[in-house]
Order: sequence, then structure tokens, then C-alpha cells
Amino acid sequence: MKKILLLVSFALIMHPVASLAYPDEPTGHIDFKGITPLGGDKSKSLQALRDLAEKGNTRAQNDLGQLYFFGDVVEQDMAEAVKWYRKAAEKGDAQGQSNLGLMYVQGNGVAQDYAEAANWIKQAAAQGNAPAQAHLGMMYLDGQGVVQNVGYALTWINKAVAQGNTLAQYNLATMYQTGRGVRQSYNDARRLYQQAAEKGHAGAQYALGLLYKSGLGVRQDYAEAVTWYRLAADQGNADARVNLAYAYEKGQGVIQDTDDALRWYRLAAATGDAKAQASLGAIYASGKLVPQNLPEALKWYRLAAAKNDASAQFYLGNMHAQGKGLPQSDAEAVKWYRLSAAQGYTTAQINLALLLMEGRGTQRDDAEALKLLRPAAEQGNLQAQYYLGLLYAQGQGVPHDYAEAVKWNTLAAEKGHAGAQNNLGMLYLNGQGVEKDVEAALKWLRRAADQGLAAAQNNLGMRYAKGQGVPQSHADALKFYRLAALQNDGYAQFNLATSYEQGLGVKPDIPLAYMWFALAATPAYPEALKKKASLAKKMKAAQIVKADNLAAECKKQDFKNCG
Repeated sequence: MKKILLLVSFALIMHPVASLAYPDEPTGHIDFKGITPLGGDKSKSLQALRDLAEKGNTRAQNDLGQLYFFGDVVEQDMAEAVKWYRKAAEKGDAQGQSNLGLMYVQGNGVAQDYAEAANWIKQAAAQGNAPAQAHLGMMYLDGQGVVQNVGYALTWINKAVAQGNTLAQYNLATMYQTGRGVRQSYNDARRLYQQAAEKGHAGAQYALGLLYKSGLGVRQDYAEAVTWYRLAADQGNADARVNLAYAYEKGQGVIQDTDDALRWYRLAAATGDAKAQASLGAIYASGKLVPQNLPEALKWYRLAAAKNDASAQFYLGNMHAQGKGLPQSDAEAVKWYRLSAAQGYTTAQINLALLLMEGRGTQRDDAEALKLLRPAAEQGNLQAQYYLGLLYAQGQGVPHDYAEAVKWNTLAAEKGHAGAQNNLGMLYLNGQGVEKDVEAALKWLRRAADQGLAAAQNNLGMRYAKGQGVPQSHADALKFYRLAALQNDGYAQFNLATSYEQGLGVKPDIPLAYMWFALAATPAYPEALKKKASLAKKMKAAQIVKADNLAAECKKQDFKNCG
């Protein structure tokens, strides 16, 4: 059985995660009032600030540390930022203690040291510094520099929330959304995200947009989701930009607009966002929104794959597998699928399993294929369930186990997988792994045939030809054979040829029989080659030429003009 590698598209929803922040008081909050007049000389203001810091003014010391942290007015220097934060911290200044602690958390200007970070952040939190309380809560939640303690985490985070700290509101919201340390509550998550979002917290704005998109804790509203994505995107939030681009691409909550979709994807991609780069790759590869441009798709996929983006790695594997935009190479496809599959990308796991089952680009390994398919199948992936059932039915990588084959094919068939429906029908027909039941077999074969599956159409045709579970009807058999044959199914072409040769359900027609045997004839189907040669002996040279021409035209027209 030929196995088809899978293509996928993906919706871009990146879930929010709890976070730490920059040191307190961004440079925009530094107050030079009383040092220089508004619009005065910045260099003089800086010298005045430095003079105050050197005289022991803790506010000035913190502000000077901020300037060095962000590289504003002065050249960025993390060690110098630490020096001034430490001076303020050692004088008991809560803001200095909080900022110094964060430098130890992030390893900026000092060696990363969570225990030392906790020491300084605890001192600041005890003085009521809200950012420090928020950070200390997360450190207790994660066990960073302190013994993990969810109770302490909630105590400190709630203290910060009570002071209106947006970081604490955001982090507590993510806890409620994920059920980490608290009872999961999308309503509480929405409430806290809303509080932080309305104060301009970009992460909360983005997260709130996701809740509206998904309808979690709030009525689903794509337009409202876009509103919050846009607020976050305008602040440079890359995930929000990607989701806003996706909304414009699909017309979700906004009028579909290719130009706006590309603009937002590019803005996110320009900052190095791998999801945006992978999305641009998919757009240029598909040719649905813009003219197909495989070199441009390849450029973006490679940038994203270099950042270990699983979807980009998968698509690079597909490009190699199909020989589109890259030289066809099963070995390269295996390499990229492995990288993607290792990150849990389901479709990459399935495609890698298929190559392993056929020994393409790598040594055949049914056992590894089984390991790749089982987790995806257990999570409800229909393709994985189908192929797992196939392995059990064929005894590949596992002993023959038709009961397991029935189990996995049933799961996929009941959800509409045509291949599984066909296989399940044949298992019922043959009484393999289940009691023989021709009526059930026909039910599943019909469902698959109605979906246009060639194998099922051919199998159903054979039931009519033999009168199995239905009144024998060569005319009905012929109808189903033709449907499958026009999809280039070799078995159906052979059966259709036989019908024309023997006049089963149709007037005998040797040239047409020859044509269909010719189409079915491949090195893998020697019986069709023999039948073709046998019929040639009964035909005139002109008839053979005409039949060969018909077969060639049929192929050329992609089986749309086949006599």
C-alpha cells in the first residue's frame, strides 16, 4: 500500500507563560526635575544625577543603574548597573534590592545566582515593594533560590496583586488559566488579565485576546480578540503580532487582508520570531495569499528551523520528501522530520514513521515507527490510529494482532477516516480480530467509498461482482471499478479491464480491456502485464496502436479522458 506523506496547516495560538520583568522603574520614569530644567542639556543632567548618586542618594543610584541597564544616555554596561543597584540595596532601599535581585536572576552583570537573588528580593518584598513581591512569589512557585512552596508563592503574589502590580496580576492569571497551584478558573484568569491589560501590560493584552479567541472564561469573540492582539502588537509583543497576522490571513474578527497579514508577520519575523518566520514560509510555499515563491518560503523556513521551530523543520522535511523547492531526498526528509518529531510535532512523527515503515531515507525500522505512532494515536490523531492499525494487521514491528488492528481502525473510522473505514470493512469481511459480519463490512466500505477512497470503491465493486451481502450485479461492480480506476488505482483498473474482456456488466470490448490492462501494468503488478500481452495476440496492430494511444491520452489528461 502506498503511504502518503502528510501536509498540515496550523493555527497560531501561543499560550501565555508566567514571567519575570526588567528591573523596576524604566528610564522613562526617571525624574530629572530639580536637576535640570525641562529640555535642558542631558549630559549636564547625567552629571547632576551621578553627583547625587555618589553622595548616597538611593533614588539617584537606582536611576543611574537603570541608565546603564538600558544603555540610555550612557553606553550599556550591566556591571555598572549592578554597582549602582548594589549601592542603593546595601543602604536598605527596596527598589535597589529588587533590581539587584533581578540582576542575579537573569545573570546580568553578575553570575546567575538564584539564592543570592532570593536574598535581595526577600528584603525588598518585606518592605512592601510590589514588584519584589511578585518576583518572590514566582520564585517560590518555581523553587528558584528557595524551597518550592505554593502557599508562600500565592501569599506574595496576592500581596503584589493587592497593590495593583500588573506583573503579579498577569502571573496569577496564568496560574488560574493553567491550574498551576490553584483551582483552574478561566473566569479568574480573564478577570486578572483584564486588570493588567487595561493598565497596558502587553502580555496580559495578548493573553486576553487568546481567551476571547478560544471562548474560555468569556463568550467567544474574534473581533474582541483582535482588539487586544492589536494593543499588545503595538507594544512589540511578537506572539500578538503573529496572531494578529493570522487573524488578517483568515479573516477572523477582521476583514481578510493579505497585505495586513504579511505586514504583521514581517514585523514579528524581523525581530527574529520563529513562528512568524515559519508562517511566512507557509504562505509563500502554498501560493494561496501570494504567488507561490518556493525560494522565499525556503528562506523563512530555514530561519525558523535554525531557531528550532518544529513546524519549520517539518516543512523542510516535506520539501525534501516531495522534491519541491529542494532536491528530492528521503534522507534529508528523515533528518528534518526527526528534529521536528523530537519536539512532539505530531505530523512529523507520523511522516517519519511512514518513511521508517518503508525504509526510505533510512533503514527500515517498524519498531521505531510503532513508538512514534502510538503516542499520537493515544492522543486521538486519526492518521496515527490508522497507521498503527495497519502495523498490527500486517504484523510490522509487532506480532500479528487483528484485535488491535480492529481497535485502532475503529477509533479512526468512527471519526471519519476513510482509510480506516476501508480497512475495518475488510477486517469484518474476513472475520479478522472480530466476528465475521458482512453487513458491517459493507457499511464501512460504503462510508469510505462515499468519501471517494479508491481502495474502498474497488473493494465494494468486488462485493457486487461476487454477490457478497448484496445481490450480484456486474453493472454496479463496473460502476465502482470505474470510480476507482479513474483515480489510478491499479487493482480497480485490472478489474475494470477484466469486466470489458469478459463482458461483465458491459458489452465485451477487447481494445478497452487492453487499454485498462496497459494502465494497470507496472513492474509491481506483473499479472496485468501478462494480461496485456495475452490480449495483444488477439488484436490487430491498428487496434493495439489505438489502445496504446488511448492509454497515453488517459494518463496525460490525469485520467479525465479514458474512453
